[in-house]
Amino acid sequence: MVSHGGKLYRAGGFTARNKQGEKKDLFSTDEFSVFDPQTKEWTVLPHLPEPRSSHDIAVLNDKLYVVGGWSMQGNGNKSVWHQTAWVYDLAQGASGKWMEIAKPTSIRRALTLGAHQGKIYAIGGMYEEGSTTTETLVYDAANNIWAQGPDLPGEDGDGFGASSFAEGGKLYVSGISGKLHRLSEDGQQWEEAGELAHKRFFHRMLPMQDGQFILVGGSNMKTGKVKELEVLASP
Repeated sequence: MVSHGGKLYRAGGFTARNKQGEKKDLFSTDEFSVFDPQTKEWTVLPHLPEPRSSHDIAVLNDKLYVVGGWSMQGNGNKSVWHQTAWVYDLAQGASGKWMEIAKPTSIRRALTLGAHQGKIYAIGGMYEEGSTTTETLVYDAANNIWAQGPDLPGEDGDGFGASSFAEGGKLYVSGISGKLHRLSEDGQQWEEAGELAHKRFFHRMLPMQDGQFILVGGSNMKTGKVKELEVLASP
């Protein structure tokens, strides 16, 4: 889910069709919708071209980008890892269409997307063979090409289930290690910029007023689900 223009956009995800106590029966969804806080109503938008979960979305120049993830189709069916990536022009509202962009040069899920200085950063995640990664790919929207970016510091697992967002003209990432990293001015490396009070992954790090981030949800490898909200000043 992302916010843009005073509204919330939700794309993809998954649902469980099993009853409590039964074996998990998970299905990815192709749903795409927008919530207007003024009317307190959801509006259905054109569905994603394929069911998708464990992906991420980001907005750049009024356009919503979808990268990574897979399609789960229930017990007994192998999940399909997506090679495609898509963009939707939010300015067109419900009359818009999903357009395919250049395919990323690596296939990943459980990654994070960040929009920064005219580009989309696809950071971390997991490869289809099961290994985690700190790899960063950079999508140049103007030229429809992907390029290799700087890997996140740390172990491969530090990029799994991370969260990223741009604030004050800088791109930040937080992940399972509890470290906050910031992309350098030249875009060639990640710099350590702080530390979380509560280590977490599969969370959301969102900007607040006065140059602050709020960290919501996620899990900790040792203590389980993280219930605490955390406010972190962006350096």
